[in-house]
Amino acid sequence: LSEPSLLMQVMLCLVAAVEGGDTQLVWSVAKNLQADLDLQFSEINYMTVAQMVCTNIAAPLWGILADRGALRRKSILITGAAGQGTMVILLALMSLLPPMVVLRAITG
Repeated sequence: LSEPSLLMQVMLCLVAAVEGGDTQLVWSVAKNLQADLDLQFSEINYMTVAQMVCTNIAAPLWGILADRGALRRKSILITGAAGQGTMVILLALMSLLPPMVVLRAITG
């Protein structure tokens, strides 16, 4: 296996940083979620747990696709970033818990 180019490594680090920031921002706005959407703390936890479980399921699958050459790494990064961006925009439009949990899971 060849080592990814520097550009690919930078892109991977940026995508990972965005994903980590997304997960951490939920707790930055937890009080607002409670006040504005009348969510309980446990309901906010449901969203985070759904996202983390799906992340742990999806990560090896994406890795297998990349290692076996089924998809190019650049395609995986672009698809993941575009998909996450779309889901986060949709999440911003939601005010009910069930679709919010589903969208957080999909971002995982």
